[in-house]
Amino acid sequence: MQEYIYPDNYVKLRYLENHDQDRAKQIIGSENALRNWTAFIYFQKGATLLYAGQENQNEKRPDLFEKDVICMDGGHDISGLLKQLYPIKKLGVLADSSYHVTASEELGAVVGEHKGIHTTERLIGIFSFEDKQGSIAVHLEDGMYQNLINGKMVEVKNGCVSLELCPVIIKG
Repeated sequence: MQEYIYPDNYVKLRYLENHDQDRAKQIIGSENALRNWTAFIYFQKGATLLYAGQENQNEKRPDLFEKDVICMDGGHDISGLLKQLYPIKKLGVLADSSYHVTASEELGAVVGEHKGIHTTERLIGIFSFEDKQGSIAVHLEDGMYQNLINGKMVEVKNGCVSLELCPVIIKG
């Protein structure tokens, strides 16, 4: 819908955290789900905002009016995941595509698909938000595909992928 009401060159800001809400770690709870939500935000069209210590999963809500030191102890450091997501975010298909998301309430997961408007490029993202495992349908031919996030191979069999706890982004 926004593609029709915003100017052609708009860039939407995507985020999990900001100064108006509790930390994502407090709301989401599980480490795996938080990694999936982070990858999902990167998978969306637009710019990704990382807010004041989010890369270390800070739990304290920042204060705009008091000095607020960001904890950088590395105890919950997800900067490795962010480094893996950054080159994916730079793929042209994320900016110039038609985008569709299908949710599985049963599995607490979503499958997103970017189809290039001016190219034949496709990108499929599979994100598990509730730490459930099972089989989830994807619009891909059966075969082996490389997860662009961690380099591991993902098998599509009978039009389905085995839902894992880690996020998956593959070229289709």
